[in-house]
Amino acid sequence: MKYELDESTATYFETPTQSRTLCRIKALKDFADVKAGDLGGYIQSEANLSQDSNCWIYDDAIVSGNARVVDDAVIKDKATVDHNAIVKNNAIVKDFATIKLNATVAGNATVSDHAVVSYDALCDMYANVSDNAHIWHNAHVSGHARISGKALILDNATIKDHATITDNASVANNAIVCGQALVKDKAMIMHYSIVGNDATVLNDSVVA
Repeated sequence: MKYELDESTATYFETPTQSRTLCRIKALKDFADVKAGDLGGYIQSEANLSQDSNCWIYDDAIVSGNARVVDDAVIKDKATVDHNAIVKNNAIVKDFATIKLNATVAGNATVSDHAVVSYDALCDMYANVSDNAHIWHNAHVSGHARISGKALILDNATIKDHATITDNASVANNAIVCGQALVKDKAMIMHYSIVGNDATVLNDSVVA
């Protein structure tokens, strides 16, 4: 075992839908940058954090419900992973980011700031999701794609390669943005549209 629950740190945690008791984790041995005796973040049970590899929960981050952190994934700061979400491989979730509702963050993906990944969405490879971006409803962000600002990606949309979605832009309804395309401002890409290569879609444009 690499950690145990420090029951002396038990904290009652309440959300609008349920209440639970969380405990900080305490390292039992040295691994990665963690030293034996270090206190980590909060979990509800050992099912939330694998005892194998170098995955760890730092600071005041919370992993609860049926969520799992495995492999070498890292959760830190005040990030939250809940419900049936999974964070795996070398993924990083930090700041105030939230991963929930069957979402997956994998590969070398990073989710930060106040970003939310939920409702079966997937972020993998080297995807970077930041600011107040929301990835929802089976959306897939992969490659070296960057999602920032208040961008909204949902409903089976795919963002890949080196594409960038930012500001208040949205991509939905099975649309694909790929290549080095840039979608920004309040632009909307939807209904099976494909935007690729070096295309730029901006202002209040709608591609459908």
